[in-house]
Amino acid sequence: MNSLRKNREIPAIYRRIAIHAGALFALAASQVAGAQRSSGPDVDNAVLSAILKAAASDAGRGDLRVDPRPLIVDAALYSVQPEAMAHASPVVVRRRTAVINAAGFKTVDTTIVNQSRNCPGSLVTRPLDSLGRVDDKRVVGCPEKPFAVIAVGPLRPGSAVLPQDQVYDRDTETAARGYWAARVIRTTLGRGRSRAYAADYVLAKRAGTWVVIKIVGLMNVE
Repeated sequence: MNSLRKNREIPAIYRRIAIHAGALFALAASQVAGAQRSSGPDVDNAVLSAILKAAASDAGRGDLRVDPRPLIVDAALYSVQPEAMAHASPVVVRRRTAVINAAGFKTVDTTIVNQSRNCPGSLVTRPLDSLGRVDDKRVVGCPEKPFAVIAVGPLRPGSAVLPQDQVYDRDTETAARGYWAARVIRTTLGRGRSRAYAADYVLAKRAGTWVVIKIVGLMNVE
């Protein structure tokens, strides 16, 4: 009789263990899903705000302006052309504009001040004056007062398996698992010159806040 009762209790014990394990798995899955969630207006606002703070520090002093439209999702993107800008609804543009203004920056259309069309780089041969000297006057298409414009791409979830002390793989331009990368292209235009700088900003979520962990410079062309 006792042995029969024990045999009946064994499946019940297994069921309780299975239910407990299932609950733990569901909890862990929900936590992972929450940690990996990298889309939506709130996330976009928080990520853009974190990137703007880091970009201002990285660019140094000067007039920094921001294109409210996001770049397309392309890890091979190094310059801003019309086709590099993602299609964004007016609602998204207004929302991102509010974030940019709150951070203390002006908005601008990056493609309007594209350096390849309007303001050549410093390595472009400049015309000589009547005495055979390089003409240092302001190049037509370049602004009198220098300023920089940045365009920010969306988050790209990390997939690289890297050593614990690494958060980014430069060869594949991919963030490590548990991190995200966002392409940021900064175009600096000044008197007679322009410069394009592309970087990946590596981000992570810490205590519910998006933080830029590292800035990886990828290209710097004058």
